[in-house]
Amino acid sequence: MEISKEVEGLRALVCNAELEGDWRYTVMPSSEQDLVACRGLMLNPTGDVSVSYGDQLAGRNRISACYDFLSDACKNFLRGDDESLAAQRLSAVEESILNHLEVAVLGLADDEQPNMVFETLNARGEELAQHELVKNTVMLEAGVVTDREEARKCWHAFEDGWWIGKSGNRDQIDRFLAAWLTSVRRKNIPTSRVSVEFRAFVNGWKMDGRDVRDAFEMLNRGGGIYRDVVTGSNPECGDFYARLSGLGSNSLLPVCLWLLEPSNRVPDDSVRKVVEMLESYIFRRTLIKLQPAAHSVFMGVIEVVEGAIGDGREVRDAVRDFLTKGMAANLGKYWPDDDYVLDALAHGTCARGASLKAILVGMENHLRAEAGERLVANDKSLDVHWLMPKGREYWEDGDWSISGGTVIPALRQGRLRWRRLGMRLWLRGNFRRRTKLDPALWKNKLEFLQSGGIFYLNRELVTLESWDEGLIDQRTRALAELASWVWRR
Repeated sequence: MEISKEVEGLRALVCNAELEGDWRYTVMPSSEQDLVACRGLMLNPTGDVSVSYGDQLAGRNRISACYDFLSDACKNFLRGDDESLAAQRLSAVEESILNHLEVAVLGLADDEQPNMVFETLNARGEELAQHELVKNTVMLEAGVVTDREEARKCWHAFEDGWWIGKSGNRDQIDRFLAAWLTSVRRKNIPTSRVSVEFRAFVNGWKMDGRDVRDAFEMLNRGGGIYRDVVTGSNPECGDFYARLSGLGSNSLLPVCLWLLEPSNRVPDDSVRKVVEMLESYIFRRTLIKLQPAAHSVFMGVIEVVEGAIGDGREVRDAVRDFLTKGMAANLGKYWPDDDYVLDALAHGTCARGASLKAILVGMENHLRAEAGERLVANDKSLDVHWLMPKGREYWEDGDWSISGGTVIPALRQGRLRWRRLGMRLWLRGNFRRRTKLDPALWKNKLEFLQSGGIFYLNRELVTLESWDEGLIDQRTRALAELASWVWRR
């Protein structure tokens, strides 16, 4: 079937005949990855875009995947079970496109701002992500809306497939923008307010008479720094992000972004020392269940570092004084010393759940690093369990209760201080207590522990013939001293 004039006329909706290159097409994506795929499809719709542009694409691009899906659906529809109906089906497709497809073409006057129109239109449809609004602001303020090469320079750090991830979402960019804006604006900024705060940042930058291109270059640098920190590639921060993520804490990210920004002139050795002190600050407070530190503590650290650099003082000493002397009287901001940690743990105050697991992983890996052995990952294969005391004098006969989905016998009142650090051990996989008081119960748990490999933290347990309150106290103190050394002040 020949292509009719009407079908040929559809080209006018997607092409500007008088222009060349990417500007020949009336609609092209702004993302570099999507642009490569779209360009490939326009120039070679029958080719394999993921192969032809494999060096520039991170996996199968959504645009090319959607094109393949639609193309296959059309071919299957036209062929069908009866090939004699192919002509009729093709006519039906033509009829649908020519007479039932509705296309809206929006034109802008010279005095209209494209970013405002963009946001207004989308406010009536799918909600825009915060980074999309930020990118829109960047392109407009930099004056590069019609210059693709300059536009790429203003957003180049975020076109990499790493920011999208396997799930195809760009939440990573929004998290970065929240952390980066928190560092430059010195106040806690949630992801929901990223676009608003970014506009305020840009307006303040312009009021100071500075070039917005410099601000956007700093933004791109920040994106690279953030990626290195999160992936453990930054030499000053190492894998601290992975350890803190186990605690569910990202509060240090804004501080790290500020410390690593070259324009702030923080020496590399000072960055390492400050990060180590702040990690100790967070882990010590978490271990003994003090409330999370106020956001003002971390913003205060930035101000202290900034002041020390300006005054020519030693950064490390200034931050240490701030975290110890400046906040010693405020328990909500206190950096616990060794005596405080040991006393709290001796009296049964100890982190639980994912936080405890992250702490034990850090302690285990410290011992493994000293021995030159492979580190363990904080993943689902690790399970933290209690090692209950051995001896019937600690238990109520025939009295059972449920705790965390596990059937356990009830402790005799006053016989044991409950939930101490020394009673924690690791098992690989899942292990459940038997539903009756069995003398072999304690031995079976240790045998199960051995079958999963012995962790450094648990080596002495497998040789014990008894396990009572005195031994639990000893192990609690030993682990407390190890934690105090790993995250020393």
